[in-house]
Amino acid sequence: MSINRRDWLRASVLSGLTLAAAPASFCEPEPEMPRGYKIPTGAIKARLSANESPYGPSPKAIKTITEAAPDGYLYAR
Repeated sequence: MSINRRDWLRASVLSGLTLAAAPASFCEPEPEMPRGYKIPTGAIKARLSANESPYGPSPKAIKTITEAAPDGYLYAR
């Protein structure tokens, strides 16, 4: 059986799309909100889902990272 580039590309794209969509079928549904829970209204004061701090890393964290950086390529023992 010979395969040409077009067939190979089509099969690759379909396989990739299938794998990309597969995790969605295994995800658990979102849990329901408890009774009496009210969604806050008004201005958002802090986005807890954001991964960044407006203040940057603490001086302690910068010191620790700086000390650990030279050995960053090594595996832990």
